[in-house]
Amino acid sequence: MTKSELRGLSVFGLTPVAIAYGAKRIETRSWQCPERAIGTQIAIHASKTRGPGGLKGLEDWMLEEQNQQWLVDAGYLEWKGSLDDDTPEIYDRDSLSPNGWVLHAKDLPRGVLVALATIDACVPTEQISSFISDLEWSHGDYTPGRWAWLLRDVERLTKPVEYSGALGLFKIEPWKDFSEPGEPKVHDPVARIRRQKRVPVEPWSDHQTNYGLDRSQTPRQFTRGVTA
Repeated sequence: MTKSELRGLSVFGLTPVAIAYGAKRIETRSWQCPERAIGTQIAIHASKTRGPGGLKGLEDWMLEEQNQQWLVDAGYLEWKGSLDDDTPEIYDRDSLSPNGWVLHAKDLPRGVLVALATIDACVPTEQISSFISDLEWSHGDYTPGRWAWLLRDVERLTKPVEYSGALGLFKIEPWKDFSEPGEPKVHDPVARIRRQKRVPVEPWSDHQTNYGLDRSQTPRQFTRGVTA
């Protein structure tokens, strides 16, 4: 992995949008992040897979209470019903009619690069599980034995960039478009990312940002000598 190259990490469902809008700052995996990748910038890729349950499962995920407010702010969820009282800051699903929500699940990004993020650290999930907010918990698998990849310096792309993802930390390279007659058009996704304006993303207010870690250590020290 060189400084000039950019690698991607593919995630599905709500996860890419949650990262791109600050609702998620930890990606949980069954495998430990390569030590050479700690401190490097990666691209967050929205998989074409919607996840368990398909579109219906994704819509149910969107309506979970902890996801409602940030999805409203991101424009993927709208409340069109009526309430006896003023709409609360976080909507209580039990107080709403089931037909009051307008979900834009089909508009969620798929098959594109949506954000940049720096891998801050990689730690065993059990080391930080007691510091995780309900919102963060709902977007990860913190089963003991897994790994938590902590992300920082997230930047949302104003124009998502088309790309086919892969397993692991995949290298993002130019690709040829054969969809039209004649010579194939060459797309350079890294150049498109670097040229465009990116939006710095602050963590959602519900989050703790240190997760109980001793920040006097260097990021690599969080991964060394630790077995799950």
